[in-house]
Amino acid sequence: MLEIFVFVNPIGNICLEVEKNLLALAGEQSRPVQIKFVPTLNFTIITDYMKAHAMDPKDLELRNHLFNLAYNIILDYKAAQFQGNLKARKLLMALQRTFNEDQRYDRAMVAELLATYHIDQEMFDEDRTDAALRDAFSHDQQLASEMHITNTPSAVFMDTDQPETDAAILLENVTDHHVFANICHELVTRPAAFYGSAELGSLNGTDLHVL
Repeated sequence: MLEIFVFVNPIGNICLEVEKNLLALAGEQSRPVQIKFVPTLNFTIITDYMKAHAMDPKDLELRNHLFNLAYNIILDYKAAQFQGNLKARKLLMALQRTFNEDQRYDRAMVAELLATYHIDQEMFDEDRTDAALRDAFSHDQQLASEMHITNTPSAVFMDTDQPETDAAILLENVTDHHVFANICHELVTRPAAFYGSAELGSLNGTDLHVL
């Protein structure tokens, strides 16, 4: 089985396209491919987002607003996970899409999306205020740190069909979601060409490393 951890910016439009491409890719494979979305948040990610959208990274009020917005979307995603990963993924992608299209995020919008994806509002509200949710958020950020994630989108590939190595491959520094999808396709369909290398280096300007 191929396990893919996808580290994404919860408000990023490039990340949204990567998520769509990876889910489609997983559905085309003859062997099991498990994808785990890990919304990731730090000040570097927010800075990169602001620069990509011609925002002033020195605008502290805007920076804090975007950080808090991303944090709330992550908590929405984590709360929805208690009702199933599939529903949570759909909610996350809908939140990303709505924010990037309309620059909108509020509780009324979240409620609409919960109804759309058949997520129980009462259960969601209860889980959303649970202190354990903050622990789950911290766990995800720790996972990102342990896997050396510095920007998004990034992905870590772990292939149990390659028993000769315990290595995981980190794919990062991607600004074009088409390039990201193409390299992911190579990693999924031709793993023997990648696994076992001591150092993969750069492929099409994209960084690939063995963890």
